[in-house]
Amino acid sequence: MNYTIHFCSKLSSAFDTVMKLAVETASEADYATKIYTSQSYSPFSSIMLDIHFIGSAKKKAIEAVLDFDGVYIGKSVSLYISPKIIDIAYDGLHYWGIAGTLFKIIGDLSPALITSYLLKTNRERELSVFKQFSLKSLPLSIQETLALMQKEAELKS
Repeated sequence: MNYTIHFCSKLSSAFDTVMKLAVETASEADYATKIYTSQSYSPFSSIMLDIHFIGSAKKKAIEAVLDFDGVYIGKSVSLYISPKIIDIAYDGLHYWGIAGTLFKIIGDLSPALITSYLLKTNRERELSVFKQFSLKSLPLSIQETLALMQKEAELKS
């Protein structure tokens, strides 16, 4: 399966760390990744990265937005995840909660690398939030949308 994930956030070291770990995790799962910066239309100091996770020769990709700080201003997408959607407070730990949801979208990825990183750097609170959201089910409406998108991608390929 192929995925195009738009990662949008304010500039922060946590976002930078999450992005690096996400790309490394994908490469360990044998996904080819292509990373592009995109114009962020947000009036805030924000960044938007588009990462293409290529796992097959299929042409159709599932597209999603992971909006870490609620600053995404762009085209409407079927799969949009933000702290507000998954019900997590904007407290700095929310970056790890949103990162955990990536593993619900791309089921082939293993959270082991991120878990290992958080253990090695003694970030127990971050690990707790990450594990909570990598194990917690996405809201039902998002699960239904994701299932429909996966089915469509398989049929069109």
